[in-house]
Amino acid sequence: YINLNHSDVNECSEGTDNCDKMTTICENTKGGYICQCKKGFERVEGSNTEDGSKDQLSCSSKLNETS
Repeated sequence: YINLNHSDVNECSEGTDNCDKMTTICENTKGGYICQCKKGFERVEGSNTEDGSKDQLSCSSKLNETS
């Protein structure tokens, strides 16, 4: 978010993001942040897209897939 001094606050480094630390990585953006799936994980169908909203992104391990 942008505070009253008009400077960007890094929610990722402050730990105020809503990203799942086990499966996602927080990426700071101007005025917000984006949760992205870590390597080896993929977005769960129907979960929040990586559009910078504060809703939690759900990711699952690609190892759980069956062929």
